[in-house]
Amino acid sequence: MKTALTRSKNKNKISNGVVDWIITDSCNYNCSYCRNESRKPKNENKDDNLDELLIKIKKNLKGIWRFNLIGGEPFVRSDFLHVVEQLASMNHHFSIYTNFSSSWGKIKRFLEITGKNLDIFYASLHLEETNLDSFLEKAIKVKKIFPDLFIISIAGSNQKEILESAVKEFNKYKIPHIIRMQRLRNDKFLNYPKDYLDFMKKSNLKQLAFFDESKINIIDKSLYAKRHKKIFLFKGYNCWAGSRYFVLLNNGDAFKCFPAKREKKGYLGNMLNDSFLLKKNFSECEFDVCFCSDVYFNGFIEKRS
Repeated sequence: MKTALTRSKNKNKISNGVVDWIITDSCNYNCSYCRNESRKPKNENKDDNLDELLIKIKKNLKGIWRFNLIGGEPFVRSDFLHVVEQLASMNHHFSIYTNFSSSWGKIKRFLEITGKNLDIFYASLHLEETNLDSFLEKAIKVKKIFPDLFIISIAGSNQKEILESAVKEFNKYKIPHIIRMQRLRNDKFLNYPKDYLDFMKKSNLKQLAFFDESKINIIDKSLYAKRHKKIFLFKGYNCWAGSRYFVLLNNGDAFKCFPAKREKKGYLGNMLNDSFLLKKNFSECEFDVCFCSDVYFNGFIEKRS
């Protein structure tokens, strides 16, 4: 079984794998639909020192990996740019998930540090917490420096009109903008009026032109399915999670994927106490529902032959 390799604009650099690093649980937003139960307000979670963990990352991860820096909100860490500088010195690649609340100066510095090793920039538009004009201003600035910017919005129950305005503005500047339905804690979705659903579907279908053709089918399905478990249903498939992909926590704990973290299975050990060990091969997916789109998009999962 061969796996696809992640390649960025820096054609001479190939990623060995992907790490979802939950670099903080803190967030400066308080979105009503946030599903991160471990999220802490910014003032309730002091920065932990990540220097020792960075040393362990250098020791344990040979070659070049892509670090998806997620939270919480990564930029609320006072040492965030320092962490990025250390990873960049190891020549790793990056993607970032941010709510765009940070100052333009910090965002620009992040772009300068990551340079050609930045693979993708995700910015999430949370209209409960910010306004479209200030968000758009930063999006335009990022787009000029780094073309692979993607905007993701969660469709609130009474936000159709403002989202229609957002779509027009993002389309004007050729910035891809995906609208996701709000998922509830029981894994069902918020009930939307038919005209709202039709608007989301029409808008999202237009955005598919920005994606690689091989990804269109699953992205298209994921936007409108009534339940995610109808999409990412990989139980019994051969999966490289735990070998070419894993989830890293700031305390050094590592899990092979998010379902494993949630169900406290697939523990890979702890980097800080030197018990961390990647699997040498793929294994059969044991989870009924998988939300790890990275394992699909990077070719880390295949149906058994």
